[in-house]
Amino acid sequence: FNPLTEAHVGLADAAERAGLGPSLFVLSTRTVDKEHLEGALLADRLLVLELHARRRQTRAVGLINRGLYVDQAALLRAHLPKVEELTFLVGFDKILQIFDARYYAERDAALRRLFGLASFAVAPRAGAGRAELDGLLERPENRAFASQVRSLEVDPDLAAVSSSAIRAALAAGRPLP
Repeated sequence: FNPLTEAHVGLADAAERAGLGPSLFVLSTRTVDKEHLEGALLADRLLVLELHARRRQTRAVGLINRGLYVDQAALLRAHLPKVEELTFLVGFDKILQIFDARYYAERDAALRRLFGLASFAVAPRAGAGRAELDGLLERPENRAFASQVRSLEVDPDLAAVSSSAIRAALAAGRPLP
């Protein structure tokens, strides 16, 4: 959410249309692979999310200090005990990261814990859609977790929207993509 984009909002809209329930925009003070943050300050990002959430009864904002989704899921489960199903909404680029062994001391143990706590709804990202997600889940090392990952259809125009590209355009004084 650096910055909050039409793609973030579109992902929440698609999840609500798919019957996944209300959306909690989780802002983490620690983001994997983005330890040196650029762009808006955390307080400003939090304010933008809060202003968005106030306009929709089905939206809320949470602030956490965990980077890995397995740790986020454990924290959210502990503090939201009435939530029956916890589904993270992510783009294809993020699900690749979640399955990447380099982020875990013991990948399979961490993923068993993660997928015991939560599931994932995955939106296409620039050139990677349902077929690529199916291919990722068909890999032998990922098959055990495939039932906890589903594709989420969003407006195709949103697949190329990127916070990074927006930050780069702003920094260079170019028009927004």
